[in-house]
Amino acid sequence: MILVAFISSCKKDKDDFTIEKNPFNVFPKHLTQQVLLENIVSESSELSFSNYFLVESLKVKYPQLINVNFHKLDWLETPATNELIDLLGGISTIPIAASNRLIGKNTIYNQDNFTFLFPINWDLAISRAYAQTPPMSLAIESSINEQQIASASLYIATPSAILEDTRLGCYLVQDSIQSIFQVGVPSGNSFKHEQVLVESLYPLSGEKIDLSAIEDSSITKVQLKSMDIQAYVKENLYLVAFLFKYDTDFRKIKIYNAIKVKLGGVKFWNQ
Repeated sequence: MILVAFISSCKKDKDDFTIEKNPFNVFPKHLTQQVLLENIVSESSELSFSNYFLVESLKVKYPQLINVNFHKLDWLETPATNELIDLLGGISTIPIAASNRLIGKNTIYNQDNFTFLFPINWDLAISRAYAQTPPMSLAIESSINEQQIASASLYIATPSAILEDTRLGCYLVQDSIQSIFQVGVPSGNSFKHEQVLVESLYPLSGEKIDLSAIEDSSITKVQLKSMDIQAYVKENLYLVAFLFKYDTDFRKIKIYNAIKVKLGGVKFWNQ
């Protein structure tokens, strides 16, 4: 059971002025679209190595791009990889990626109406995702206790109620994992995997969040599932949280918005 708390509504009388000390309780002035690239990669694929540099260039071009690498057919694979593939209609090759889980349009190599797209189509897909108007803004705060248990709270600012089947997803991601068998790395060179999915806090079909009855300009707080991080390098851990529209037809699924924070830190609205 996920813990959801209504914090505040920003409806006030025009003469009512208060100073709010907690920035998470202040409704953002605008909504910034973040784009989540869910990227299927493998150490057995030489293209996964070369496309690492493509992703890095896309992150420069699109500063709000969040990349998460799901490993397949290698030692870094988790059950979440196949769950994601099944959820979004399957894959035909590696590397391949979904951009805010939107289906392709005007794609090269006849990928229209598919969610997972070849690298040649990523730039256009990310651009299309950026053009969407998000129905909410996200903020997040996280902490790690002495027992290496991490916890986090997600804040959702919504201008109006969302009637669709809205669900929460959350990924624990680790940087700087030394590769072992990565094909394509030049002899004598060392390569480290970045943005690796190490754990999904919820099933890939998401955790239901009911935002259908909230007031306009509301902020909702969601307590995320706690994480035991003893098996990981905590200095290299990040949390990626997102809300998405769920449907049994994968072509109708789409991510509304996403946010990434270094584990133990905070990220305010639209950062």
